[in-house]
Amino acid sequence: MTKRRRRGSSEKAAKQGLAEAQHGLGQCFMNGAGVVQDEEEAVKLFSQAAEQGLAAARFALGSCYAAGRGCVINGEEAVKLYRQAAEQGNAAAQHALGYCCMLGIGVAHDVVAAACYLRLAADQGFADAQCLLGFLCEHGQGTKRDLGEAVRLYRAAAAQRDVRALARLGVCLEKGRGVAQSEAEAAASYAAASKLGGAEDFFECGVNHLNRIGGRSAPEFYAPPAGRER
Repeated sequence: MTKRRRRGSSEKAAKQGLAEAQHGLGQCFMNGAGVVQDEEEAVKLFSQAAEQGLAAARFALGSCYAAGRGCVINGEEAVKLYRQAAEQGNAAAQHALGYCCMLGIGVAHDVVAAACYLRLAADQGFADAQCLLGFLCEHGQGTKRDLGEAVRLYRAAAAQRDVRALARLGVCLEKGRGVAQSEAEAAASYAAASKLGGAEDFFECGVNHLNRIGGRSAPEFYAPPAGRER
């Protein structure tokens, strides 16, 4: 079946009120996949699917309200939709809700609640949640400080090629935080992260001594952005 025919079938199903089709077609309009990009049309379709209780659509619509894509930014509405989807077991929504609770976006600042929602998503293997929960465990924010658990979570996210998790895992290996110190393993973790990109993340993670890790020269990639102090 050609892309045009598949799109035609999706449009027909969406018009018939099939929530999954409405959500799928909404993604096409949001990303300009096979159609002219139209974020407002995407929001309309996500809304129709969300009203039928589709968790993925509730998360997608919440993300639109959070970022102001196709609609006016509304943090409270975003959190409401994230919460609905999270209660249905949607891992992406659980992570997003935890993030909002952690930063107080559209909801009262509550790091304990953030850790709880992140745990739900992390237990489903959601890499972003594993990395962020690992950070909370490492620093004892919203949950007890547990360096071993932090390393376990970083490793789980790193296995999914999460660049921030690879960077944080490298820091833990370098400093022996929750794991036996190993400069060679730290170097390997940093190297894996460097291949994925995101120099800004590495600087934020406090990777300040890469030139001596594992006896190797760190690539220029790890230099902090211009205008920022080490």
